[in-house]
Amino acid sequence: MASERAAILFVEDDPGVREVVCDLLHAAGHAVACAADAAEAEQRLGDREFDLILLDVMLPGLDGRELCRRIRAHERDLYVPIIMLTALTAEADRHAAFAAGADDYVTKPFDAADLLDRVAAWLHARARLAAAQDRLLAEQARLRALEQQGLREQLAQDEAVLAMARTASHELNQPLTVLLGILELWGAGYYREGNPRLQLELQAAAADLAVRVEKLTNVVRYETTEMAGLRFLDLARAHDPAPVAGG
Repeated sequence: MASERAAILFVEDDPGVREVVCDLLHAAGHAVACAADAAEAEQRLGDREFDLILLDVMLPGLDGRELCRRIRAHERDLYVPIIMLTALTAEADRHAAFAAGADDYVTKPFDAADLLDRVAAWLHARARLAAAQDRLLAEQARLRALEQQGLREQLAQDEAVLAMARTASHELNQPLTVLLGILELWGAGYYREGNPRLQLELQAAAADLAVRVEKLTNVVRYETTEMAGLRFLDLARAHDPAPVAGG
């Protein structure tokens, strides 16, 4: 599949230069939008994103350096290279352009092949930045997904522990209450030593407790039921073999 054409904004007040450069960039396979001054350039920048900006320094009204500063001050997530294209050749002008935020500086008259090489180099640099940002965003999304999965698993584990604790309390509370009641009555002298009724009641309570403990011991999976708004283990389903799908 052919790669998507790069979107380039060319800001130049000279119609002749604007036409030549736009034709050159179009011929190189780029999608080019042109602006004659800073106001038109800012309007185009507000309408869409560009992969690279070619910017003349000497513009009517707001000059190219100030426009460059404004672009850098309101930059979006992905860095956009800016190449200054100007007739100013003094070293001070070059430094001023870089200080304003330009990435490269091409003087007029320019060599067409040199300009296209610089455009291609900065577009490749931006593509690498975009790929690195995509990888970073994908990794951040992966880590967030893992974090959420970990939280869900922890919540499920916590709920399982709470359900087990509630179930153990519920299952063991009744026989333990019976045993404690018998012992309290025994201590109060209700049973005479060797009373056969005492022995039977203790045996029944102990047998009930043993059955309930065995049920809890044989739990093999997490199956729940709801009672009074709380989740409890469904002991009948929790230690039976898992149902076969479609069976």
